[in-house]
Amino acid sequence: MSERFLSDGGDFIHESLQNIKPGEQENITLKLENREIQSEQVLVAAGAWSHQLASQLGVKIPLETERGYHVTLNSKEGGPRNIVMEAVHKFMATPMEMGVRFAGTAEFAGLKTPANQTRAEILLKLGKKMYPQLEDGESSDWMGHRPSLPDSRPVIDFCPNNKKIIFAFGHGHRGLIGAPMTAQLVAELASGKKPSIDISAFNSTRF
Repeated sequence: MSERFLSDGGDFIHESLQNIKPGEQENITLKLENREIQSEQVLVAAGAWSHQLASQLGVKIPLETERGYHVTLNSKEGGPRNIVMEAVHKFMATPMEMGVRFAGTAEFAGLKTPANQTRAEILLKLGKKMYPQLEDGESSDWMGHRPSLPDSRPVIDFCPNNKKIIFAFGHGHRGLIGAPMTAQLVAELASGKKPSIDISAFNSTRF
C-alpha cells in the first residue's frame, strides 16, 4: 500500500506537527518542526494526540488516553496455541513468533505520565499462573495510548469549522478492526462522495 501511495506521487514526511492553521486562502498551513507546508485537504488521524490538534481548530473533543500494556515472554513451551482470554482478570494470552504475549488493563493517566511497570509485571505474573508449564525466558514490556471517547464511538467527520479538514480518531480498543471501514469513509468524504453508511453517530459536535 505504501509503495502504491509513493508511485501515485505521495510522500512521507517524518516530522512533528506543531500547528494546523487554516489560511485566508484555500490552502491550510501545516507548521512542522523545520518548515511549513501547504495543503488543500488535511486529515487529522493522530490517535491519542488528535484532540490537541482539534483544539487548535476551535473544536473541543473529550478524548482520553486509555493506556494499555503488554508483556512478551520469549518462550513458547507450555504456552497457548490459540488466543485465549482470561475471564476473571480480563487479559489476553496470544502466541507470537517470538513467544507469548500477555496484554490488557486500562489505565487513565494521560499522555505524559511514565509507564507503570507494575502493570506489566502483574500481567506476566498472571500469565505464568495461567500457564504454569510455561518456561521462563527473557521478557519485554510495552505501553500504548488508546484514543478513547466517552461513548466508545470514534469521530469520523468534517471539522465543523472547515470542510477541508477531516477528523478520524477515537477508536479506543477497536483501532485495527475499525481502520478499513474508517479509511473507506474518509476517502469518500475527501472525494466529495456520499458516505456509504450513515455517519451521523460519529459527528464531532455530539459532545
